[in-house]
Amino acid sequence: MKVGGLRLTEVTITCKYKGVKGSTYNPVTHALSVLGTIVTLVGERHPMTFLGLPGLVLVFVGLYGWIWVINRYAEVQILPTGTALVSTILLLIGIFVVFAGLILFTISGLVKRYR
Repeated sequence: MKVGGLRLTEVTITCKYKGVKGSTYNPVTHALSVLGTIVTLVGERHPMTFLGLPGLVLVFVGLYGWIWVINRYAEVQILPTGTALVSTILLLIGIFVVFAGLILFTISGLVKRYR
């Protein structure tokens, strides 16, 4: 094959490492280790994306659940306690996660500023 007046050919090569038999990690353990490292790096560098967005989703799901609970109570005069409890838990977890993201975002900004 010629490209730009030059002839291209494929050449096979071999590469052997002496003293190395292969990977020493279990593939599942290694994959979990890599995934954990990625999650840690994203959490450290972008805490609002990593924590703020999921927290806001939980807040909105909790609020939607409470709106449904209030409408249901208005219709049948019975409080759906299971849905109310789950909605409250989601709302509280969402609020805590958003505030944790804000705190970590502020701390990471301070660390960058004073380096």
